[in-house]
Amino acid sequence: RLERAEALLDEQLADTLVVSMGRGGQRRATDAVCASQPTDFEVICFRADPFTTRGEARVVARLAAARGWTKLLVVTSDYHARRARLLFGRCYDGSLVVVGAPSSGGPAVVLNHAHEGAGLVYANFVARGC
Repeated sequence: RLERAEALLDEQLADTLVVSMGRGGQRRATDAVCASQPTDFEVICFRADPFTTRGEARVVARLAAARGWTKLLVVTSDYHARRARLLFGRCYDGSLVVVGAPSSGGPAVVLNHAHEGAGLVYANFVARGC
């Protein structure tokens, strides 16, 4: 995801990278970007509470409102794009583009898809708000 986001920054499709930091070293690459603070683009790092896509969407929507952003470009794993679009769209009223980055294969892909399916059911039938 980070490589895809940095490529979009290189294409000048955005000038700010907003990073949801992991817990306990889960996202080493993004945590490293937050620690280094590159000089060719702005980096804003946060930890969502709750640590969920919905929590991330809430934080980013508040940040966008505070900064007057009218468009968000969200980069997530390809298998997660549909649910991210749904949840960010519920929290953010501006223009929203969700880009799926290729995910690694292997056994985890089955668990990721199962998790996403359950998350979509939950988002559509139980937790319908932002």
